[in-house]
Amino acid sequence: MQNSRIVKILKSFSPEEIKEFKKFLKSPFSGCKAYAFKFFEELIKHYPEFEEKNTGRKIIHEKLYKGKKFNDGLIRKMSSELAGFAEEYIMYCEFRNNQAFRDKSLLSGLKNKKLNDLFELRSAKMLDRLEKEKTGSQTFFNKYLIDNEIHSYHLTIKSKQLGEFLESGMVSHIIIFIEHLFHFIRYSNSFGYEYKIKSEILKKLLSNSDFNTFKDSIIRSVTDSEIQDDDKFLNYMKLIFLKYRISENKEDSDSYKKFRDLLFEKKDKLTEHTVINSFAVISQFISSHNSESDTAYLHDAFRINEIILKDKLFLEHSEFLQITFCGYHISTCLRLNRIDAVSDFLKNYSVYFHSEYKKDLIKYCKALILFSEKKYEVSLELVSGTNIDRPALQASVKILKIKNCYELNYMDLVYSELSALKRFYSSEKQLTEAAKSNIKNFINAISKIARLKELKDKNELFILKKKIKHENFIREKSWLMEKLSEIG
Repeated sequence: MQNSRIVKILKSFSPEEIKEFKKFLKSPFSGCKAYAFKFFEELIKHYPEFEEKNTGRKIIHEKLYKGKKFNDGLIRKMSSELAGFAEEYIMYCEFRNNQAFRDKSLLSGLKNKKLNDLFELRSAKMLDRLEKEKTGSQTFFNKYLIDNEIHSYHLTIKSKQLGEFLESGMVSHIIIFIEHLFHFIRYSNSFGYEYKIKSEILKKLLSNSDFNTFKDSIIRSVTDSEIQDDDKFLNYMKLIFLKYRISENKEDSDSYKKFRDLLFEKKDKLTEHTVINSFAVISQFISSHNSESDTAYLHDAFRINEIILKDKLFLEHSEFLQITFCGYHISTCLRLNRIDAVSDFLKNYSVYFHSEYKKDLIKYCKALILFSEKKYEVSLELVSGTNIDRPALQASVKILKIKNCYELNYMDLVYSELSALKRFYSSEKQLTEAAKSNIKNFINAISKIARLKELKDKNELFILKKKIKHENFIREKSWLMEKLSEIG
């Protein structure tokens, strides 16, 4: 039964969920028959592996109906019924944890029972709670569901407030629609080569709507203070439109600054989901300005990373820090010469490193700190034993190894590691062309510096200094310039 629906579902349950599911089955509300519960009790003995040798249909049948002729149809029926109950349990858990759908269902029930006083009391409390909640797409969706039920209620009692709630629901609906629409437009613009719009309605909407004028008027109205500062609807719309602008045009620094300033100003009023997704858009914009000379956005990147860490926004998506974020943050710290921030990161957040990369990432961070303390021998030992299976971090580890070898005057090792680094970046398909260019220029520079260390040719030294100084795409630019200064 390894591939059966019920085993796949039960494997996904935590031990606590298994206990709760058992209570769910025993409840008279579930409607679970005794034979299905008996089947569950036998099957669950083999949780979580459910090895075929213990859970084959014939084996389970023999344990349940010892000595009786095997009835494949009966086992399949019990398995199917139990899977149905498991799906109902999942639905129950989702419903229990989804306040919006619970609220909507309660209002719908009160309306259908014509419990008008209770409906008005509960709906007023729900709206008051929503008004105090942080702003995000889910907030507007929740408000739309409630407003829609209230509108339906006022329609049945022919209330004068009908238009008010119809409008309120429409505003929430427009925001949800616009956000999804612009997300779709960004997607179709990015992946138009592999995805073509099929819907005629959507084609006509996109070709006959002047979204740019609408978008600009929203941004202008907020900027020109035509609205109250706490108008969360228009402020959120402005956030959506500015996000779209900087996603589509990585050179639009004016929109970037407006988006960044609005986000930092309003972030405490926004949901964590909205903040972390907005930070992701900013990080994508910053990454397109990633040359060594283009450091204008680095402080923004560092500030965002620190907020994500301090407020633990990374827990929105996972209980662990993503390795790509770790590498990005460490790289940002190094480019700003903030080795203290690397130390803080290691001290305060290594508990959130996933076991898959934890040991090696700790080694790498410690090696960086030791290098900054000029403890090159220990740093080299640590970094030599580091193996991180992510191309960008692999390159950083290899470069740190080369720097340690150079500082220790292990020149044979320097040349050997440079050859290894060249083979690595040449064959690594996941590295961007910009990243490859940065590494290539580093290899060329340190190779020439190593040679000049012995020859001390002043003319060539002057030319190399000038070249590195004006090179936009090169790793470890500050360190390379420092090594040139030491030569003469």
